[in-house]
Order: sequence, then structure tokens, then C-alpha cells
Amino acid sequence: MQKVVISALTFIILSWGVNANAITMTFEGLYQNNDEATFLEGAYEEAGFILTASNPTPYSFGTAGALNARFGGSTAIATYNYGYMTLQNSSGAKFSLLSLDVAPVSLGGNDPYGLNRIVGEVYQSTIYGLRVDGSIVSQVITLPNATSANVLTPVNIIGFTELTRVEIHSYTLPGIQIDNLVLNTVSSVPEPGSVSLLLFGISLLVGARRTLKVL
Repeated sequence: MQKVVISALTFIILSWGVNANAITMTFEGLYQNNDEATFLEGAYEEAGFILTASNPTPYSFGTAGALNARFGGSTAIATYNYGYMTLQNSSGAKFSLLSLDVAPVSLGGNDPYGLNRIVGEVYQSTIYGLRVDGSIVSQVITLPNATSANVLTPVNIIGFTELTRVEIHSYTLPGIQIDNLVLNTVSSVPEPGSVSLLLFGISLLVGARRTLKVL
């Protein structure tokens, strides 16, 4: 009987523990098979999240076509002019940031737009997260800069949980580009699978109670 009760409680606990929904922002809706750099004003929204630029004017927020020299291997979104990007859940729900791909947005040598960088120089970006309780978490990441090409590199983000807002800053380089943001959201309403587990757990408890009455 003790085992039945423990099993029931386990199902109930699991039913409320599977409400985290993992999503990835890929920016593939911005894909262009050309050498153009497209500049965006305002905000970009995907998968329930909104990205905004700190200075939403031309040359501050955009993406590069697949044939552009700034293309990092897949479609990414970038900020320019030493700006930063802000990420928020469009519903206002808390979320976690687990990882992202990052690369410079400028070229080694003589960039016609003045976004020059020195190959081999250490360039960094700082990511800040504002938690629900008002505390701030941050992580410094080093941008890949071994060649003149822009190479998107995966970076694990540690401790960015229970967030209401994320800011991705570029202090040491005119621009950075990001891709494949892996995020978790927490739903306040159990998903169908969660509900099934919950009901099964309750049925086990009810059955255990009836068995005790019979005994």
C-alpha cells in the first residue's frame, strides 16, 4: 500500500514538473539567398519572444544574406554601432536562456561600413538577465575571432533562469550577431500530458483510499 501511495504522489509531482516548454529562435524567416544586408527598425518577434535594438534606426539592427561576407553559416540577427539587443517573452511570462550561437558581425581588415576588427584580438560581449525577484545575472562571452570570416559558435549560458528580460551587449566590437537562442518558458496551465499524469496520480490515491476502507 505504501508503494501505491508513493507512486501516486510521484505521478502528481511529475505532472506539474513537465510544464517547461523549450523553444529555439532560429531567425530562418529572415533568410535571404543574396549578398544583401537588411536593416530592421523596431522589433523582431519569433516563437513568442520579442527582440528589440537599443537604437532602432538603420544600421543598428539587421541580418545578412547567405552570400554576404558577414554571413556566419546560418541566418542570424545582429546589432551594430556598439548597441545591444533586448529579449523578452511577449506574454510577460518568466523564462530561461540556455544557450545561443554568437559571432562578430564585422570583417577583418578594411570593412566598407567601418565595422573593422583585428583578427586574433579578443572581443567580448556581456549578457545580462533580470530575474523575477529583481536580481541580475550576467555572463561574459568571448567572440570567435580566429579568422576574417564570421563564424557562429555555440555558447552555453549558465544560471539564466526565472528571467523577465535579457540584454545582449557589445562593448568591444561595433556589432555582434546571434542565432539559435534556446529558451525555456514555464506554462501556468498544465499541458495535456501533464493533465494525464495528474489524473492518473489522483486515481491511484483514490484507489488506495478505497482499498484501505475495505481492509
